[in-house]
This record gives sequence, C-alpha cells and structure tokens, in this order.
Amino acid sequence: MDSEIVYDFSPVFIIYKSGRIERLTGETIVQSSLTPHNGVVSKDVVYSPGDNLSVRIFLPEKAAKTGEKLPLLVYFHGGAFIIETPFSPTYHTFLTTAVSASDCIAVSVDYRRPPEHPIPIPYDDSWTSLKWVFTHIAGCGPENWLNKHADFSKVFLAGDSAGANITHHMTMRAAKEKLSPHLSGSGISGIILVHPYFWSKTPVDDKDTTDVTTRSRSETLWRIASPNSKDGVDDPFINVVQAESVDISGLGCGKVLVMVAELDLLVRQDWCYAAKLERSGWKGEVEVMETEGEKHVFHLKNPDTEKAHELVKKFASFIKGDIFTYSKDVRLHQTPQIINKTRGRILHFKTNRYEDQTTGKNYKFVRVALTGVYVETNSDGEDGVETEVNDGVYKNRCSACVHIPKFDDSTSRRNLKEKSRSQKHK
Repeated sequence: MDSEIVYDFSPVFIIYKSGRIERLTGETIVQSSLTPHNGVVSKDVVYSPGDNLSVRIFLPEKAAKTGEKLPLLVYFHGGAFIIETPFSPTYHTFLTTAVSASDCIAVSVDYRRPPEHPIPIPYDDSWTSLKWVFTHIAGCGPENWLNKHADFSKVFLAGDSAGANITHHMTMRAAKEKLSPHLSGSGISGIILVHPYFWSKTPVDDKDTTDVTTRSRSETLWRIASPNSKDGVDDPFINVVQAESVDISGLGCGKVLVMVAELDLLVRQDWCYAAKLERSGWKGEVEVMETEGEKHVFHLKNPDTEKAHELVKKFASFIKGDIFTYSKDVRLHQTPQIINKTRGRILHFKTNRYEDQTTGKNYKFVRVALTGVYVETNSDGEDGVETEVNDGVYKNRCSACVHIPKFDDSTSRRNLKEKSRSQKHK
C-alpha cells in the first residue's frame, strides 16, 4: 500500500496512500555559519522547544562588530505550505542576499508543514515565532543578537507564495492581538508580499485563468494543505481577495509592497489583492511592482539574473526607506465623478521624469497612484499626465501620490514639493 500513489506532483512531492509524503525538493540543508558569506553571518535558534522548531537569524557582519541597531525583518518561506524550509539552499541564499542589500537583521521562520501538520498549524507556528521575536523588544529576550541589534521601531514581515499568505494573516492578527505588552499598536511597520498565494473557486476577474486543469490542480494543492476545510479554496485563509466576507481594512501595518510576476498563475489574484486593500478603507500605502516576462518565484529559481537583482533591490529599498512619498489631492478638469468611475481600475499614465530643482538631477517616477487607483508608469511619455478610461482619453491637471527614489545627498529628507504639470486636451 505504501507504493500506491495518491498525489503525484513530481518533481516537487509525491503522496502515497499510506499518508507518507516524499518531498523531492527543498529538503537539502545548508548549515548556518559565523563565517561571513556576502558580508552576512547566521545562526539557528530554537523558538519552540516542544515542537522542535527553530529560526535562522541573519546579521550583517559589520553590525556584529559595531553593535548598531538595524531594521528587523521576519521572513516566512514559501512552498505551497508543503515543501521548503529556512535552511534550504534556496532560502539561505535569498535571505543572505536580502540582508546584505537591506542592511537589516532577519529572522527566517521554520513552521510545521502539511500534510503531516495541516492548516492551521503553519499559521499557529508562525504566530508563536512572532511572539517569540517580540519577547526581545525590551532587550531582555533569550537571543542576544535580537536584544542587541533589532530595532523594534522598524519591524517588517515578508514572505513569498505561501509565506506571503502567512505574512498577510500574521499582520491581520497582530492588529487584533498584541504581540507584546510593550506595544500600543501591531508593532509592524510594513510588509512585503512576494507573489502571494491567494486563490478562489472561480476566477477573480475576467483576466484570471479559466483553464479547468490548472484550477483543479490549484484546488488539489490546497486540499492537501488543508484537508479539514469545508469550503475548499473558498476558505478565508486562501480566498482573501474574492470573498466579500473577508475584510482586510484592519491590516496591521502602515505600508505594503506587493510584488507580482507577469506570467505567474497568481498574478490576477495579487493585483486584485492590492486593489481590494486600497478600496477597503485601510489607512496605509500600498505599492505594486510587476516583473514582466517572469513566472512564480523566478528570483528564487534564478537568483543571478538581472530581474532577480532588481527584485532584491526593490525589496531592500522598502526596508531601508529609500522610497518616500509626495501626497496631494487629485484635481481634474472634468467632473469629480470620473474618479469614482475609475476607482479600482488600472489606468496607464505617461509621465516625464521628475527633476529636482535643488540638485538638478532627474528621477524616473516609480509609481503614481490616484485615489483608489493603481497606476503603471513608463518613461517615454510627454510632459503632463494622460489618463485612459473606457469612454475616451482625458488629459487632466492633477496632483498625485508620487514615489521616487531617495536622493543620494543631503536633500533626501527635505520637504520638497512637486508641482503637477498639465497638457491641454488636443
């Protein structure tokens, strides 16, 4: 009976009728090391002795010598909840690279995995790990690296795929349940969701895949991870986006970066998550970065590519605070109803580069957002802002929320004002 296969997801895993799972990837272990790699040292620390669960902590070598405080990143690995660990070559390499680029201290979390430990156990373990991390907030926790180096005023959660799903749910929970008695709020500054794993029984929009085989395979994966879920992929753990009953307005952080890949099966879910968050009444700021021509977790599979490097650079800039915001109200020549009409849709803007009058340097717009609307930008447009809506083209005089790279000199924190440019409708 042990040789009879029930689920064959080769080359990822195989599950046999006996219940045994054979994980075909993600099981190799890289040892932590106090010998620096890419300027980063690491060690493993047990956070849940009863369940034999550990975290891997990553620290820039220079900080170990100086004792400086650094932003704290808590990372949850992906793998459909079923495969991978923080100790695999994939995640050890990514966290080492991310920590080196971000100049932060990171805690990479191990959690028990289905099918041996079905949903909600991975969420429960992740919450336990977060509570353990926050025992160090006053500088007297069990792990000296966190006591000495973690700046608890700058805590970020992140994860990819299933780990991004966990990140979302931990941040929702942190808004309701205190991670530490020393906190007045959630304690989480921001989150990064890399190709987050959300799904639903039916397509989330008219651009989502309708392929029966593909959707069935995704449902099977969730059924393996959560066999006790009566709603299947409409379970609120996985159907965060489409389900109207799932309220995400209470997300417990001030800013969110959603990273999506153009060819990812999850791309529409991920774009719609950002749109739902924006419409929900949540008071923070959300930004979406889309990588063209790439599939799910491409940066983990091919970490040495230019696009993978771009992803890591953006990941790091979010943690380091290299993106700041000019915020103004939107003003239109046309009637205010245009804003309501386009709310939640993706509009395409043509923008020129922003010129800082103090330094004379040019900076490409990274993203422009009108109230309730996500916007993609390019750099080949003319002066002014052009919005495209279903009923035609409107050229508007508007101010917007403009995100540009941090200045690399002393002007980076000045309260500079960006005047919007306009172009008459031809």
